[in-house]
Amino acid sequence: MFKTDIMVRARERALSLGVTNVVVATNTGASVLAALKAFGPTYAFFAVGNPASSHECGLCLHKGISEKTKTELESQGIRVVLRGQTLFQGEPKCDAAVAQHRLVARGYARRFHHKNHLPAGSENLVSIMFNVLNELLGDGPRVCLEIALAAADSGLLPLDVDCMAIATPSSYCDLPDAALTLRPVKSGEIFSMQFRVKDILLCPTANDVWFSNGPLP
Repeated sequence: MFKTDIMVRARERALSLGVTNVVVATNTGASVLAALKAFGPTYAFFAVGNPASSHECGLCLHKGISEKTKTELESQGIRVVLRGQTLFQGEPKCDAAVAQHRLVARGYARRFHHKNHLPAGSENLVSIMFNVLNELLGDGPRVCLEIALAAADSGLLPLDVDCMAIATPSSYCDLPDAALTLRPVKSGEIFSMQFRVKDILLCPTANDVWFSNGPLP
C-alpha cells in the first residue's frame, strides 16, 4: 500500500461502514480536494487546519490555510474549520488553546472519579496524550483524532453519527497516511463513553519507517 491508495481505500471503508461525513486535515487544500475527487459529491467534507495568522503568530510551523484557499474550498461545498491551535499542537500559546486543555483535564477528572477537582499533573495531560498517541500509533492517527475534535468543537460536524477522519502526513517524514472512523465528540467530552474509535486504516509508503521499524524523525 502506498500514499496514493489512502483516499480510494478510505472510501471503500466508508462505504462498508455507512459513513458519510469526512473530515480531512489540510494546509494547501490538496488533501481535501483529493478526498472530494475520490469519494464524490454525495459525502459531506470538513477541511480542518490552521489559519495563516497562526503561522504569523508562531503557533504552527506550516503556513496555514490562506483566505484564498478557504474561499476556493467553500465554493465547492467543503466546510472549512480553522483553529489557531488544535489540541495537540505543542504547548498552548493562545487563550483558546489553554481553555481547551482545561476542558480536557476537567473531562478526565469527571470520567475517572475526581468529579470536577483536577488531579495533580493534569496541566500536563494533553502533552502526555500527544506523546503517547505519537509513539504508539504514529502521526497520522493522532492527527485524525485531533481534527475530529476540532470539527466537533466548531459546531459544524454532526455528533449523532460516525465520521471518518483522514490525515496524510508530509512526505518528508515517511509515516503512513491514516483514516479513522469514530463517533465524534467535543474536546471536553474526549473521555466520555460516547467517544470511540471504531476502525483504523493505515497506508504506508514504500520506505515507511513506522512499518519497517526504521529510525523515526
